[in-house]
Amino acid sequence: MRTDAQREADRARKAKSRAKCGGLIELPLPPGTAAALDRVAEAAGFEDRRELIAMQIHKLDQLLQGDRHAFEQWVRFSVTLGDTSKLIERLEAYQNE
Repeated sequence: MRTDAQREADRARKAKSRAKCGGLIELPLPPGTAAALDRVAEAAGFEDRRELIAMQIHKLDQLLQGDRHAFEQWVRFSVTLGDTSKLIERLEAYQNE
């Protein structure tokens, strides 16, 4: 179990890290999406949902770098609406770089 002092130290470290962040994205979320993100973050033990998003980005990047087929499958599975042909073209172009 984490102590209050440990949590406060983590908050200070994260605030310092955010102060020198490499990019900022404003991401308005519909209420249902925001609620879903909060539930997932809480279930995964994240106090700050930005950490969950950042971790997922890094995990996807690891997949992309290490197992491109698994990354493509994840992307194809994740895209459930609309025409995925443009997405597939972008993936194939990325592979050829």
